[in-house]
Amino acid sequence: MSAMWSFQDGNRDKLLRSMPSELPILPLRNTVAFPFSMVPLLVGIPRSIQLVEDALQGSRLIGLVAMKDPGVEEPSPEGVYNTGTVAYISKVTNTTEGKLQVIVHGLERIKIQNWTVTEPYMKAEVDLAPDQVVPSVELEALRRSLNADVAHELRSPVSVLQGNLRAILDDVYPLEKAEIAALYDQTLHLGRLIDDL
Repeated sequence: MSAMWSFQDGNRDKLLRSMPSELPILPLRNTVAFPFSMVPLLVGIPRSIQLVEDALQGSRLIGLVAMKDPGVEEPSPEGVYNTGTVAYISKVTNTTEGKLQVIVHGLERIKIQNWTVTEPYMKAEVDLAPDQVVPSVELEALRRSLNADVAHELRSPVSVLQGNLRAILDDVYPLEKAEIAALYDQTLHLGRLIDDL
């Protein structure tokens, strides 16, 4: 079995809009999956293999949650955390040992609201729980500081480039002057953009 998918933001948004309220939940041992990350997983427990195979026949979306005790072979709902990541199964390959090598793309953070079934594998009703950026004085100060630092770091190389282009412009053939003059104008525009930071 082998399937591949190309992950793009447009696909991500479409998948999140079509996400069912109930997802199969795959417990992760010694691994945490995050939104916007690609994670390789080796799946070998029979119920987890069935979960992946069933998901491939449907939306390919699964919930990934970390196990509280990695020593437990097949955890119950109490043995996993209630916050995880909804992920898209992008590639599955069978190994020679009868396990599955699975590549998933984390899409968004989720919160488990209600466990619905535990057999043949766990399923739960979930809600999206995206990170919320709350505007604050500290955040605005950090943004301004970053902009000032970036502007400072860019200003010097742009000034040197402008000086070099001006010197070259004085020593070139007329046909090349137009191209160099255009580059010089672009550096002036870049300098104005940096000043606006």
